[in-house]
Amino acid sequence: MPHATFDTYQGSLPFVRFQTAEGYSRLIQCAEHLPDPQDILQATYSNSTWKNGLLNKIEDMASHRYVDDRFVHQLDARFSGYPDSRETFYSDGLGLDPKSETGS
Repeated sequence: MPHATFDTYQGSLPFVRFQTAEGYSRLIQCAEHLPDPQDILQATYSNSTWKNGLLNKIEDMASHRYVDDRFVHQLDARFSGYPDSRETFYSDGLGLDPKSETGS
């Protein structure tokens, strides 16, 4: 099964303009896996993701005219379960295992 984010990441490594001094890619890959954005950031080569939780919360608060603590928690990435960091895949082949790629 092809893994578009992994293949794109690998394909960017030979280009100096996409590489940092440490040898990993600066390419931004944004996944649109709306049900579980936290897992996408942890388990795939995507380094950003679309998140509907905040939008849904604001729409609900506006339509019902209220504000609660869960709104503030949506703004806190750590509280919402997003990873603080993760391993990267370096140009020397060390880092994330391509078999762990679950997105496309």
